[in-house]
This record gives sequence, structure tokens and C-alpha cells, in this order.
Amino acid sequence: MKRIKLCFISFLAYPLFNGKANVVFGGAEVDAYNLARKLEESGQYDITFYVGDFGQAQEEHYGKIKVRKFKYMNLDTFQSFSSKLLRHWNIVAEVLKIDCDVCFVEAYNEMLGWVTLIPGRLKGSRTIFRLAHDLDTDLADAKSKGRLYHSLYKYGIHKADRIVSQTDIQKNLLKSQLGIESQVIKNGFFINEDINFDGKRAILWVARAQSWKRPEIFMEIVKRLPEEQFIMVMPGENDLQARMKEEARLYSNLQFIDYIPFAQIQPYYNGAKLFVNTSEYEGFPNAFVQACLGKTPILSFNVNPDKFIDVNGLGYFCQNDIDKAISFIRDYTPDQMRVLGENASGYVKSNHDISKISLQYEEIIRNLVSGDKGEMEGG
Repeated sequence: MKRIKLCFISFLAYPLFNGKANVVFGGAEVDAYNLARKLEESGQYDITFYVGDFGQAQEEHYGKIKVRKFKYMNLDTFQSFSSKLLRHWNIVAEVLKIDCDVCFVEAYNEMLGWVTLIPGRLKGSRTIFRLAHDLDTDLADAKSKGRLYHSLYKYGIHKADRIVSQTDIQKNLLKSQLGIESQVIKNGFFINEDINFDGKRAILWVARAQSWKRPEIFMEIVKRLPEEQFIMVMPGENDLQARMKEEARLYSNLQFIDYIPFAQIQPYYNGAKLFVNTSEYEGFPNAFVQACLGKTPILSFNVNPDKFIDVNGLGYFCQNDIDKAISFIRDYTPDQMRVLGENASGYVKSNHDISKISLQYEEIIRNLVSGDKGEMEGG
């Protein structure tokens, strides 16, 4: 049987392949990486994964996955005007080389337009676009990033052969704002059953150093609960990280960690008694899934996609009320942790097992290769 050629594009996913690369990434990169790894196991696909430029070779191999880079695609390193010109030139040059049956894009940028325009229109390949954030449905936000960005992203989202949403909220936003249908498929993870409640001690916060993650709220919780132990993991070398790192020195009950490779982060979720999310907005955070993988209940301030915390009994949604959050932590018992933690484990096995998630994508891929876009269904 002929193997299907798949292409994944996710610029910041390189450190997921090479743990020595100190690069900050998010949930979208993890989602694409997990899917590529799972599809690789089947032996039915030739997979090429395109990432950004972090000083690595043009092409590397990890297992059976070929990893190629877009030269100069690293905005932190290549900031000059000439680098910008070279970056755009090399994007087009590299996209022209793409030879695939189906291309998977999970990036809110102009790359979606280039892929649907060049491999899609010129070579007949099909495109799956997976929303990573609720803002991915907002063309006004895309317009604020520049004319080329807006034009290519708008073209791509309307011309993609299949669009996948993370949540019903995203599905409804996409339909109401752009008139585009999508299929809901949750984030996929590899499941580990070996979690011990007895070792859970600290309250955990993990997020990139970005203002909308609102780390100052977590710092306030640390300050008001000196009897608790806290861990804060905050990758991203910028002024916000430096400020939080300096403030963390004031609290003996807080361990601040500026970077942990992805392959080493899950034990922190497994060992936490509670995971705290203070973000102003998100799509469906992979950190929520990682907490559930570790049987760790969730305390969330403003993010509760499809009310999944309440519906599944996974923790507490405090609706941006820090006093309610403090009260919840003070009243939090080991028995409550176990009940909510077991709920979290059951939820993640039912909804985020990569073995099940990959089957949904494989159906989409087969339909696209056979020339049938299929029906957009909820998931």
C-alpha cells in the first residue's frame, strides 16, 4: 500500500525533537508534535515536519520523521530588515519544495496562506488547519499585524480543505464570525497511568512569560498563603520573566524555574497537588491536559472552555475572584485532591488519548486523499 506523504508546519516545535534547544513553545506545538509521533507509529505515512531556524542543520531525522527548517524563521535572532527579506524569500523557496498529499498547519500567521496557495493550488495537496487559539477566528486581529499577514491568513483560512477546532466555543466563533464550518477534535496526549497521590505536595503554575498569562496573580496567592509550597515554571527570557524571578526571591515558599525541557516537565504536573491557571484567555490549554494526565486538579481564574472544569468535576473555576481562589486552597483537603484527581484521570483518558485522537485525524486524511472533504462533525 502506498504511504501517504504528510507535512506538518509548526515553527516553535523544534525543541520537542531536540531537547537541547532552549526555545519557548506552546500548546499548538505540542499538539502537532504528538500527532506526528503517533501517526509515525502506524508506518502508513512519510512525515516531514517543518520548524523554525534555531541554528540546526537544514534537515535532521528523529525516528522516521524528517525535520526541515525555514531559514531565518526566528524573530528573536533574525531581527534586521535584511533578515526579514531573507525570511520571506526562504519561506516561498521552501514552500515550493513541499511535496505532500496533506499538510497540517497549526499556526496563526501568513504560512497558512502560502501553503494553501502554493502546494495547494499548484501541486494539488490538501490542507488541514487546526485552530490553536480563540483569536484565530478574528480577522480584525490579523489585520492589525500587517497587510501581507492579513491577506495571506484570510486567504488560507477560507481555502483550507479542512479546519479543526479545539472546542465548541472555537467552532461557534468560526461559524459566526467567518461563516466557516469546522470539526472539534481535542488535544491528544500519550497516557501514563502510573501516578502516586502520596507524593503530591506543591501548588504548580506553568506558563510562558507573557503578560496575558498574568503571573502577578499567582505571586499574590504565594504571598497570601505562606503555609503552602509553590512552584512557578516560566520560560521566556524577557522583562516580565526577570521581574517575576526577582520577586520570587522574596518568598521562601516559592521555587522559581525559568526553563524545563518538555520531556522533563510532566513529572512536575504529576507531583503537584493543584495546578493554577491565571491566563486572561486561552484556547484549550495543553497545561490543563497535562495536569489531568498527572491526576492533578485545576484552579482556573478566567479559562474554562466549554465549562469542562465544572462539567467533569476537575477542580474549581473562581471566575477571576482571588478571594474565592484563596478560600478554595485553604479548604482543600487530601481527600478532595484524590476525588478530583481521579476525575481528571478519567476525563483525560476519555477525551485526550492520542490513540483515539489520531484516528479522527486519519479519517480526515483518508477523505482528503481520496478527494472527499467529508462532513464537519463535532468531536
